[in-house]
Amino acid sequence: AYLGNDAVVINRMTQEMKTTLASEKSFEFTWNGSQYLPTPQSTILAHIINGKWGTGYESPDGFDWEFDQMPSPAVNSSSVQAIADAYIAACVDRSSAFRHDSLLMPFGKDFRFRHAEYQFGNFSLLMKFVNEHPERYQHMFNRTVSLRYSTMHEYF
Repeated sequence: AYLGNDAVVINRMTQEMKTTLASEKSFEFTWNGSQYLPTPQSTILAHIINGKWGTGYESPDGFDWEFDQMPSPAVNSSSVQAIADAYIAACVDRSSAFRHDSLLMPFGKDFRFRHAEYQFGNFSLLMKFVNEHPERYQHMFNRTVSLRYSTMHEYF
C-alpha cells in the first residue's frame, strides 16, 4: 500500500468483531484504508492473529516451552505423538477462521527465546513427527498437514 507494506498482522479489535469475522472465515481480508487515495495505494491485506486461540501474539496454550510460571511439557520420544496431535488439533481449530489451506501460527511470545535452543528443540521434534506421519493427520482430520518454520514475508 501507500507506505510500502503489502500486509499487516493485527490483534486489537473487539471480541464481537473477531467473532463475526471468524464465523465468516474472514480472519484475512483486504483493508481499504482511505477513501481519498486510489485503491492500490490504500489497500492492504490484514491478517488477524488470534481470536479464541489465545490472548495475543503467542504460541497456542500448551506449546510454550519457556513460560517461566508453567512451561509446557517437554517433547520426547514418549510424548511427541500426543503433543503433536494436540498441536495439529489446535491448528485445525484455528484454520476454521480462514478460507485457505496455509495457516500462520504464532511461535513464542514477547521476551521468549532467551533459551531458544529449548523452544526450537521441542518444536523441531514436534514438527519432525508431524511431517513424518502425514497419513496420520489425513486420517484424523481429513486434510494434508505439514509444518515448517517461516517468516512473515514468506507467508504473505
